[in-house]
Amino acid sequence: MEESDEVQRLASLSQKEIDAEVQRLLGCDLKALRAAPPLPEAPLLPTEWTAAQVLRKTQAFVSSFGYDHVGEQYGLSVQRAVLCKKRDRGLAHVTHIAKELCREGLPIRCVDAVFLAIYLTTGRQGMQRFPLSFRTRQNGKSFAHIVMAVKANELWGSLGISRRRTLGFKPLRFAKLSHLVAEFRRSYEDIGHSVEKVIVGLPVSHDIFSKAPVQWRALRLNTFPRTAKQGGAGGAGG
Repeated sequence: MEESDEVQRLASLSQKEIDAEVQRLLGCDLKALRAAPPLPEAPLLPTEWTAAQVLRKTQAFVSSFGYDHVGEQYGLSVQRAVLCKKRDRGLAHVTHIAKELCREGLPIRCVDAVFLAIYLTTGRQGMQRFPLSFRTRQNGKSFAHIVMAVKANELWGSLGISRRRTLGFKPLRFAKLSHLVAEFRRSYEDIGHSVEKVIVGLPVSHDIFSKAPVQWRALRLNTFPRTAKQGGAGGAGG
């Protein structure tokens, strides 16, 4: 059939016939789609588990969302995106956002990962949680990233997500917070970033109903000069 004949055929269709054709095409599109992947399922964290076990299981759950490489283009809930930016709220807000993240099951970024990590570890009284942020530079561009530093049994580790695997989870094996920060600095230098600022928050409450704002920024350190090892390996922001 020539194009002009097809145009004439379509032009002669009644509205009922057009609606039926549209439904047929929609049905073809839907059949072509694969089944949606299962939503990430929040893990059970038995009280008898060690802190190290809890951290690894929590990190596995956070990582299962995948990293969001396209940001707002992914079609995230506008309401949730706006709420996530309002980090001057309490643990009740963090819990609400974390539950929304679980419900949506979409890829996440570093702030989302911290919300999830706080939500899953709340109630573990032997665990202290601290927001830990980094400002870095590479090839003249600035990058920001945040993880959740965790202290348990006198050891430090971290939970989080990033484009780079080495900039999220760190196991509980560092004797001091400064040792954990130094490890992150080495990880950044390995990909050509210089760390310009480190920002540490206050311990996050375990009171799930608390409306007191989470103190994301309590101590700001400008201690690391730029190193010669810059340029090369792409962005690392969260």
